[in-house]
Amino acid sequence: MLIGAMRLKIPLLIGPVGTAGGDVHLAWCCDILKEIATADNLAFKLALIHAEQDKAYLKKRLAEGRIKPLNPAPEFNAAVIDRSERIVGMMGAEPWKRALDAGAEVILAGRSSDTAIFAALPEMRGFPSGMAWHAAKILECGAVRADFRYHVRRCRNLRARKTLGRSEPRGDCIALRAAGG
Repeated sequence: MLIGAMRLKIPLLIGPVGTAGGDVHLAWCCDILKEIATADNLAFKLALIHAEQDKAYLKKRLAEGRIKPLNPAPEFNAAVIDRSERIVGMMGAEPWKRALDAGAEVILAGRSSDTAIFAALPEMRGFPSGMAWHAAKILECGAVRADFRYHVRRCRNLRARKTLGRSEPRGDCIALRAAGG
């Protein structure tokens, strides 16, 4: 992916790294990325987006009533924070967009919504958020077997014609008309 992104001069967004997305996972994947870049003599602007949370900060926010477990999660208190190996925060598209705005060519991120990776650039290019996130969800889960370039064209046309693509068993896409106003 790295070599292809550099050759095509397109940004490479990878996350959540190392599955859990903690700092140790981010460092491990960054080491692998640097090893590949060195071996292939690649140079690029790299952004690392950390997701691991500081325990003291979390305890402060908990004491302020700013952290609450979602029902039906068990009780969440300072003892849970203390005994946790690491705690990562889930990020949306905003950190991805900031990294792209700063000129990053390759982005490695800790714990992130998988869909946020695909929604960031369309939102930056002016697509309405609902449309960007809907198309991103299709790209993230529904169209992994399809030709990505085809889906990008379909998503670009979505605004004007409300046309979607879906995967066929052999991996091709066919156009479908979507109802709606």
